[in-house]
Amino acid sequence: MRFRAFDRHGVAAFLLSLSSITHAAPLITEFMASNQSGITDEDGEFPDWIEIHNPDLTPVDLAGFHLSDDATVPTRWTFPAGTTLQPGGYLVVFASNKNRSTPGQPLHTNFSLSAAGESLLLSAPGGSPVLNSWTPFPPQTGDVSYGLLAPTSGALSSFFNTPTPGAPNNNANAPAERVVFNPPSRAFNSGTPLNIALAATSPTAVIRFTTNRSRPVGTNGVTGTFAAAAATDIGTWINHPLNPNDMVRVTGPAPLTATINYFVTVLGPDTFKLAIEPGGPPIDLTTSGNFTIRRDATLATAATTDVFTSSGNHGFFNGDPVQLSSTATLPGGTTAGTTYFVSILSTTTFRLSTSPTLTPIVDVTAAATGVLTVFRTPSPVYTNPIPVTLNTRVRAQAFEEDRPPGPIVGEMYFALDTNAQNLTSPLPLVLSHTWNTAMADNVVVESQVMVFEPKAPDNLARLTNPPDLAAPCSIERRGSSTAGDPKYSVAIELQDENGIDRNLSPLGLPAESDWIMHAPYQFDRSMMHNDLI
Repeated sequence: MRFRAFDRHGVAAFLLSLSSITHAAPLITEFMASNQSGITDEDGEFPDWIEIHNPDLTPVDLAGFHLSDDATVPTRWTFPAGTTLQPGGYLVVFASNKNRSTPGQPLHTNFSLSAAGESLLLSAPGGSPVLNSWTPFPPQTGDVSYGLLAPTSGALSSFFNTPTPGAPNNNANAPAERVVFNPPSRAFNSGTPLNIALAATSPTAVIRFTTNRSRPVGTNGVTGTFAAAAATDIGTWINHPLNPNDMVRVTGPAPLTATINYFVTVLGPDTFKLAIEPGGPPIDLTTSGNFTIRRDATLATAATTDVFTSSGNHGFFNGDPVQLSSTATLPGGTTAGTTYFVSILSTTTFRLSTSPTLTPIVDVTAAATGVLTVFRTPSPVYTNPIPVTLNTRVRAQAFEEDRPPGPIVGEMYFALDTNAQNLTSPLPLVLSHTWNTAMADNVVVESQVMVFEPKAPDNLARLTNPPDLAAPCSIERRGSSTAGDPKYSVAIELQDENGIDRNLSPLGLPAESDWIMHAPYQFDRSMMHNDLI
């Protein structure tokens, strides 16, 4: 064996080059702030958890590193001596508020995470530098984790429908990101068009949107048949086209009904379960059998009166672009591959038009034969700001290849006439819109609500200010003996974009989804009796 000699200058240069090698710092790659049925700790409980990853090729000693949920106190919890993370390794720390830091045993921080969203950071010994952080992270939902799409500093973040604590993140479980609106919900002067810009951080994201209150869709609507198994609560549809959290309607089995929306939890290419809300616990099926399932589509019949009648609530909105398919022949006057636009007559009936203006109406010259399906087509792709001139609810969703669709985001824009623009009040103002649907007795109406609180410098509320609360909701008359009064009370149920109850805090009151706008028109005109009682 031969050795090559170095002079002292060469040795010094070699040692200097070694000392300049940088190491990749550890990272928080995934965490869960609402662990309902995921991993358990040594006590059999379901605490929040934080995953630390070592992206370097050498082991890292985490002794003295810190985790915190407060950006102003980065040293809140400290890793104990003897905590070594191997190259490429992962370590799960429970954010349980139990404060356990015995080397070789499960680690627990002295804080827990808020599902409503807060700070989370990992910092070097002494609290500086902060290696990575979320300040704050977005609101979390049950059993859905959040983290990095790549195990590198500065990578984009995402939710993960299927968490992988202690293992690499699977981007196939990561929905596309949330669309950002500019401006968000607000009122505007009716004489001045408002341009709504939509954005997503990812350069490969495709944003689709609607302006008629429909859910954005990225693929054609579908109908199919699935086999339900009561013993496992699993639905089987070979090579189903469903995505996680898709909203669907079904004809059964019990206790499922045809009048309620359900949400898909995908198990595999042929199997799924259904839940009442996205990411919620699966529904306990009590019967088995074969049933119809549909997403953004309906089975229908067509008559020469030009009316299409669906089997149950069709779920369409005015202006929805649709196409038709049949196992035999289409209705006379329609063709396959042609896009039509829905003109709503009722929850179960509609007509079709060849124009988004909904005129003229398609002349149906003969009924269809076979099974007729009317299905929505993909929503428009966002390219330029959307001009808004009338009361409009804009809804958007991001789509990424090989990833589930992102969350649906909606904002509302109210057009104000001159009198409303100049209106001021020392009391909060509430603005609602029922989309021209009359509020009859015992009828729940889809609505949108905005709350405007008094503001400095004059402590007056104005509709031209940004709203303090804006949310979709359902609204109905309230009161067994006062619902028919000229001034009636109203029950409001605040909702999210999926129509699920949403707890919010109007006027700083405790968060709740159900609220009453009380109108003591008949029995308490002084507005004092309730307070005295």
